[in-house]
Amino acid sequence: MADSVQIIRALVGGLVARLGCYDAVAETINAALPGARCCKGTIAKRMAGQIGWPVCEVMALEEALGLFPVTRFMARRLAALEAAPVAPLVALAGAAAREGGEAVAAMLAALGSGAPEAQAKAVAEIDEGIAALVAARAALEGGQ
Repeated sequence: MADSVQIIRALVGGLVARLGCYDAVAETINAALPGARCCKGTIAKRMAGQIGWPVCEVMALEEALGLFPVTRFMARRLAALEAAPVAPLVALAGAAAREGGEAVAAMLAALGSGAPEAQAKAVAEIDEGIAALVAARAALEGGQ
């Protein structure tokens, strides 16, 4: 992941260099994103790695220049993940156990609290548990 952060920082650095100066970068972002309050100091901090680049600002820079290096990098990353072999059954079993445990814990917390937020969290955890079990079943049925 650290390598990806450095690569993205370098790719955005290339976009910034094409715009010429930090003021131009800030104004490009402000023009593209209503309500944005970006200034050259913010850009300087992002370029120095002190703070990260929000996706919407990277998209604004790419669209303004008609160049999409970060988007292409992310697409290649996704393609590589999709081409990777299915996780071994042991990892899938571990994920199913973890997600199931989290679902049970969230259900008990919701029972004790009665708050709508706790109920929503329990439902989300149950969905994650179901997804983990569906993935394990698919691996078993696929002969993994």
